[in-house]
Amino acid sequence: MSLFQDVRYASRRFRRAPGFVVAVVLCLGLGLGATTGVFSFFFGIVLRPLPFPEPDRLVVLFETAPGFTRASPSHADFEGWREHASSFSSLGAYGGLRRTLSGVEGPEVVEGTRVSHDLFGVLGVQPHLGRGFSPDDDGPGAQPTVILGHGIWMSRFGGDRDALGSALLLDERPHTIIGVMPVGFAFPDEASFWVPLRTNAAPRGGILNAAVGRLKSEVTLEGARSDMARVAALMREMYPESNAEREIAVRSLEDDFLWGLKTPVTLFLVVAAFVLVLASANVANLLLAQGATREQEMVVRTALGAA
Repeated sequence: MSLFQDVRYASRRFRRAPGFVVAVVLCLGLGLGATTGVFSFFFGIVLRPLPFPEPDRLVVLFETAPGFTRASPSHADFEGWREHASSFSSLGAYGGLRRTLSGVEGPEVVEGTRVSHDLFGVLGVQPHLGRGFSPDDDGPGAQPTVILGHGIWMSRFGGDRDALGSALLLDERPHTIIGVMPVGFAFPDEASFWVPLRTNAAPRGGILNAAVGRLKSEVTLEGARSDMARVAALMREMYPESNAEREIAVRSLEDDFLWGLKTPVTLFLVVAAFVLVLASANVANLLLAQGATREQEMVVRTALGAA
């Protein structure tokens, strides 16, 4: 009964001062909305785990050199890592790609990725439809093949399963579609399609973005770094001209995804929380101001014996 009376009384007060109610709602809505939006963004980037099995065992490998904090390794370097490293149960590589996609809807420039045949296996993700790349697809002289992202499969083929085995024109060159990746998969960044890396067919100067490795169960991140320091020294001996002063960096895949983003996103979250505090303080000041205007009313109530 007391709660019902309080609600009735509050409703009467609100009807008498609609401007006050609107001001309170706007202050709280601004603070809560900003904080909720930024926290959702913060959770999606910083707190949410990577969508791969055992993501804590995934690392990124790239080279460093004087004047370059992140240098691109060559195909031959990657093959040397594969041969001499002992810290990884599997190791794959990828490189950036941009191609013109032709079709009935007209040409469109799309972002893609060149990947070694075992990269999807390293990540622990397999195509939603069809198959992944095999060593034959990654070898020299193989027929061009392509795996589509779920988005481009839906937009270009309407989700038709018969797209498998058909040809996709990339830079006017037909590629046989052999698979479609799951919804939301886009490694790295916003790749729309994947083609074989063809490491064995590439010259020593061929450039990769990086390699991705899955640590063996008994190997730590520091252990992998020590192992790759040994491999880097070996590569410098094998290729003194191209690999002089080059080192191999090993970073967890999660840290690599967040590199350069964690600090600004955290700062945005702090600013949003500060906005919420200011909004709450404004509401408190409004309530105090309203209470001050009721001072005479409270005196009368007290004189009449009200609690």
